[in-house]
Amino acid sequence: MTCTVQATRDLTYLAAQFDKRARRAYLLVRGPLGHSAGHSVGHSVGHSVGHSVDHFVDHSMGHSMDHSVGHSVDHSLGHFVDHSMGHSMDHSVGHSVDHSVGHSIGHSVDHQPFPTPGPSC
Repeated sequence: MTCTVQATRDLTYLAAQFDKRARRAYLLVRGPLGHSAGHSVGHSVGHSVGHSVDHFVDHSMGHSMDHSVGHSVDHSLGHFVDHSMGHSMDHSVGHSVDHSVGHSIGHSVDHQPFPTPGPSC
């Protein structure tokens, strides 16, 4: 946020300098034309600076935060899903398959009658 505060201060300073110049022009001309010109310049500069600051804060800072937060969330969730969930699923499924298949084979072998030797050729 320090960059935003500094940028706002810089732009506010520039706007004040332009405003001073507009007032000087008004004082030099002294009349309806000078008043109108000073008002017009002050309004235009103020509007332009305000728009620039808003655009900077909304667009640049928003884009930066969206990118950083999005990247962080994507990275963290991706890591969690890939590593933790993958590890957990590998472990659970592997354990379950190993246990079931091993139990099934062991059970089948236990219940098979031993073959009786036949006549040898």
